[in-house]
Amino acid sequence: MSSKLGQETVVFCDKYFYGYKLKDKIEALKRGNPKAEICFCDVGSCVLTYGHRIFYLKGDGYITHINDEVHLKSEIEKKFSGKKVFPVEIERDIETKLISVPKNYTDVSDEEQTVAYYLGQGMRQNEIANLLGKSQNTVDVQASSVRNKTAHRSPLDFGILNEIEYGITYRDLLSSENFGFIGG
Repeated sequence: MSSKLGQETVVFCDKYFYGYKLKDKIEALKRGNPKAEICFCDVGSCVLTYGHRIFYLKGDGYITHINDEVHLKSEIEKKFSGKKVFPVEIERDIETKLISVPKNYTDVSDEEQTVAYYLGQGMRQNEIANLLGKSQNTVDVQASSVRNKTAHRSPLDFGILNEIEYGITYRDLLSSENFGFIGG
């Protein structure tokens, strides 16, 4: 959803909207409209690492608990008054300069994205390690990192991201129509 604020455009989107590569997509949107403001929304509570990442990558807000109509209205009014909107926990960390370790807020690496892809297919981390020829520890670290960066926790979350990112589900890949199988 987007709305006009003076000469600026405010874009409200959920955590799935930009997929894995948040930084490139924020920069592209702002290149196309330098006055654009991008505000992320979530029905749940604040995920600190995700909120820090949004701030670090120059997002303009992170509204949580959007299913609370009074809270959502208040946050949108703040946004339209020209303020950045972040949960109290993120604002506190901004003020105290706690958001200072860039490696925690970078985009998802290709390796992390590969692990997330397989998580979205319902694979367990030990299965992913075997498939990719990596150690269990490496996959565990990459899975933890991608969960923190994207605020996604479940295989369903990653499955939705995979569908957005790649446009095809795992079931689609396995269907006989896509591989041209003949017979049963």
